[in-house]
Amino acid sequence: MLIQDVISKKSSFKEIKVSHGFGFKKLDRWRTWMPPQPDLFEFNWSEYLDIERFLEHKIKRTHGSKKFHEALKAEGLSQRQIQERINELREEHHEEQKTRENLKVVKWHESMHCWAMDDTHKFTTQNGTKYWVHNIKDLGSQYLLPPITGPIKTGEEVAQNLKKLFDRFGAPFVLKRDNGANFCNQYVDQVLAEYGVIALTSPPYYSKYNGSIEQSNNQLKKQIDDIAQKHDCPINCRTLSILACLAAHEENCKEKRSLGRREPNSVFFSSFRKINIKTQKQRQEAITAIQKIENKLLNESQNHSDKKAKNTVKRKAIETFLENNGYITTYKEEQLSTLLCAN
Repeated sequence: MLIQDVISKKSSFKEIKVSHGFGFKKLDRWRTWMPPQPDLFEFNWSEYLDIERFLEHKIKRTHGSKKFHEALKAEGLSQRQIQERINELREEHHEEQKTRENLKVVKWHESMHCWAMDDTHKFTTQNGTKYWVHNIKDLGSQYLLPPITGPIKTGEEVAQNLKKLFDRFGAPFVLKRDNGANFCNQYVDQVLAEYGVIALTSPPYYSKYNGSIEQSNNQLKKQIDDIAQKHDCPINCRTLSILACLAAHEENCKEKRSLGRREPNSVFFSSFRKINIKTQKQRQEAITAIQKIENKLLNESQNHSDKKAKNTVKRKAIETFLENNGYITTYKEEQLSTLLCAN
């Protein structure tokens, strides 16, 4: 048995001397040779999310940890601290995988019940500026609302655009969003609260949960390319906004098999759209009912203080309410067909 093992078991010095023949002075001398451990300090890991995403977690090991070590050693972190962070991320990854096995894919039945929003990258200028298309879609009708383009939109800009669309078309019952900082912030939350819109946030790193808007992003970008090629129009900072609006219009005029060969335009602007817009009283009643379901699930859960567990419970509470009231139909991922992907 090594001296470290004996110390880790907090054995008395008398036991050490009897078992191994070490005197107290000799042992104390050996302890003074041990290098001091670095002091722990608070570190803002959120600034290194881009590096963390390149880590590939396996069952017991993580690929890409060498670059992670090199990047963080310059910040004054010890190798032990960096490795502990990698182990923590690997455990979180495995927990997320278990959660994903129970996730369901959602099909929305009517327009104005749910909108989904996302950003998709279109091109990068010579000076390195990335230009994006900010896309919002009504999931029940598959109607693409007027997109906006340019450098990535801030949280305040996203909130202003939502407010503008709510005033023009009416506010949806639910808004699906991912975990981007420009989507999950106080400005967006304030607008959603003002109009009584329920925020349904996707699980981290699980794009399939919001798969319909992901699919629309690809269709929209392809349509932009087709229109630009057809009219011999370059795609640049000046033309992207017009091309994106034209592309959205083209997509809205296409017949969809999942809509019974109808166009998103005709479905979205049908007489049912205004009927489907909820009153403030209906919205408040729904929020209260969801909170009751959430509190019940939290009481049954063991992780009351864990932020991710709370987010999972909140998402499950919203899904339960929507399914119980006939707004959605949920499917296990293995039941999902190509037809359902379009919804």
